[in-house]
Order: sequence, then C-alpha cells, then structure tokens
Amino acid sequence: MSEKVWGEITTGSIFIADSHESDHFGYLERLWGFLEAQSSEAPIFLMGDVFDLLFGGVEASFAPHAELLRRISSLAQRRPLYWLEGNHDFNLSPFLEGITVIGRESQPALFRLGGERALLAHGDWKIGWGYEIYTKLIRNPWILKILNQMDQKRGGKIFEWVKARVSAKTLRVGPPCKALSRQRLPLYQGKNAKWIFEGHFHSCGWVKEQETSYVALPSLACNESYFVVELNVNVVSIKESTLKES
Repeated sequence: MSEKVWGEITTGSIFIADSHESDHFGYLERLWGFLEAQSSEAPIFLMGDVFDLLFGGVEASFAPHAELLRRISSLAQRRPLYWLEGNHDFNLSPFLEGITVIGRESQPALFRLGGERALLAHGDWKIGWGYEIYTKLIRNPWILKILNQMDQKRGGKIFEWVKARVSAKTLRVGPPCKALSRQRLPLYQGKNAKWIFEGHFHSCGWVKEQETSYVALPSLACNESYFVVELNVNVVSIKESTLKES
C-alpha cells in the first residue's frame, strides 16, 4: 500500500503554530486579516493548538470563535488550507468546511517540498505511554458527547471551569531549536524524510542534522511570529515573519 501524500509545500507557504486563540490571545485574528488581503494561492498550514480550546462535538468551544472559523473556511475556498490537529483542538473534521483536517492518528503527514519528502506533525507524538492514554481519552467522541450534554444542562458552567483552568496556565517559549532537534530527530529514524516540521514545543528555528532539516515552528502566541517557505529552483529557505511585519 502506497504512502499517502497530502499535498505540496510551495513557495509562499505559510506555517502557523500554537496561536492558542482565546480571550487572552487574539493574534490569529490579527494575522488572518493580513492573509485575507493577500492574492497568494500558496497553502496555509495551521499546525495545531490553533485555538486554546476547540473540541469537536462540544458546542461551547465553538461558539466564541464562530466568526473567525467562518473566515478561515472562507479563505480555504481560494487557497489550500491544512489543519493539523493538536492537543487543544481535535475531532474537528466534521465541523470545518473546505479545510483539510489531519488528525493526530495521521501524523506525521507526508508532503512534498522541493521534490523531497517532508513530514508534518503538531509534535505531540511519541511523548510517552501516559500521554498516549490521556490523549486518547480526551479525543473519545463518546466522552466529548457526554461532556457537551452535561455542559448544556448546567448552563455552560462545566466548559467555563475547563476554560478557566486552561487559561490559568502560562504559555512559555520552549527549548532552543538545536537542543530540541536532538531529542526529536531520532523518533523519525526510518521515515526517510528530508524535512520535518513540528509545532507544540514553542521553540523557533531551523537546523540541519546530517541529511535532515528540522523546523521547529514558533508559537504565534509566544513569539508573535510564523514561518514562510521560499523556494528558488528547489533551494528551500525558511523565513520568520512577525505580526508587526504583517
């Protein structure tokens, strides 16, 4: 069985990770206005934890973001848009029109970049068996359905409690890219990838170790920046762009 290739990373492709859009962070909405004004048809990659809390089937998690989600779906009508689910946003496929949603079970996802294999993941895989159990539980559609029903019966108080606990956590910049790459690259052995893109860790940078380039995507919430891919005759460069420049 051949390995699925999800698409092509072309010049001008934009990678946005860990924006944690919420009452406390509105950076994605600011950036989206800039993207809507562009004439580019290059893909946009939302690399997980796009919203601080967005759970498929839990209506209260969607309601505050209805307008921004509508704008995201609208932009997906004129340029390819991929959403790799993270640990704060999942079970989304039935609810996001026109967007290619890539669940955790399909990550790392294979793309082509300059004729080479590129693997994309939010980054929260191979963390440990305890995390695997936790992440399967929170994604269970029956658990989410029960949570939604209980939340509605209690007038939204359950979701507000969850929201308050998550919002109380401080988002921090992660480890340096080179140190992170030495932890993460061994997990990709045998996958024959020339490029690896990961978010989740709130790092920022791009390093090449032997034949593989590891791209640690910045957190939009922490760094107020994102990455843009540029190609010139299959020579790839990664540019960091900031909200101030957008």
